[in-house]
Amino acid sequence: MRALLYCTKSAPYLIKSMGGRYLLSSIYDTHILYMYGNYYNGKIVTEIEFEIAEIKRQYFDNKGYYICDYDLKDTCLTYDELDKYLKGWNGYAIKITHLILNWRPKELSEYYIKKRIRDKKYFVETTKAPQNMCYVYNSLGRRYVLISIRPEWLCKILNREKTIEVRKAILKEMIDDDR
Repeated sequence: MRALLYCTKSAPYLIKSMGGRYLLSSIYDTHILYMYGNYYNGKIVTEIEFEIAEIKRQYFDNKGYYICDYDLKDTCLTYDELDKYLKGWNGYAIKITHLILNWRPKELSEYYIKKRIRDKKYFVETTKAPQNMCYVYNSLGRRYVLISIRPEWLCKILNREKTIEVRKAILKEMIDDDR
């Protein structure tokens, strides 16, 4: 499956250095903008191919453990951070199998969402990023999952330090499409 990763607008600001590494800046500075180029916040930064696996909470000796097909250390979360995020429940691991880096950042308006108005389906420009994820379509009608990610996590993904994104919930069809 394919997804588009959207960098949320919140600080810190995600920038790309001339050496090709992605960096975070806490200030919106025109000097940094001149040296490094564009900020990526508020844009679709990259395309990925991915697989889905469930993260299941199991109990042994009254202690909870998370079980997954992938190595959860690739989430860049400690066990306590993972437990706090999932709040003791099950979750989902989005395993990035292919990251496309030679990609120009795109605006949300370059993709469309499907709307139903009076029993007719329409494609409407995407104007607002999803809280978690949603389906979007390009101009040729190809469907993608659009995933919103905070800049600090997206920076780790782009620098290949993180290969698994953890989510409490995913789109229902993603489980069926992955099987």
